[in-house]
Amino acid sequence: MRKPVMICLLLLPGFQYAQKKESWIAPGASLVIGHAGNLGVNLRTHYIPNERMCIGFETNLFPEEGVLAEKEFTLNAHFFFEVEEKVSIYPVLGVGYAEIKEEREWRGGWRALLGGGFHKDIGRVAPYAEYIYGAGFESQGILILGTFYTLKLRKSKEE
Repeated sequence: MRKPVMICLLLLPGFQYAQKKESWIAPGASLVIGHAGNLGVNLRTHYIPNERMCIGFETNLFPEEGVLAEKEFTLNAHFFFEVEEKVSIYPVLGVGYAEIKEEREWRGGWRALLGGGFHKDIGRVAPYAEYIYGAGFESQGILILGTFYTLKLRKSKEE
């Protein structure tokens, strides 16, 4: 429980900076490809306090034979670096809690998340791709392909 609290504390300076700028929220849905080639879905909502970073909650769900077999809940942060107009690359840092169903019971544990991705802004929509490795409980890498939609929460004070 201490790790998520520490991550939030480390991100506070970015949120202080955000008070003077525009901010957005970005819900999204994605296809997830697991390390064994299994397919799942990623549901996410990210808060974007400024143009350089976002922090968000995500859920990865992996069905197997029509039944939920694995689920992961994550808190992560992205730090954007624009490589050309409307195209950004970013590292992904975070923490997640994963559970795997074995017969009739769930067993779970914590993972440290490290990865990277890129997205291209097309108006309010942005397709993206990410690779994230979760080290710890049942360590594995996943590839996420999807899109998100940005909604403006606050206008800049200069406007």
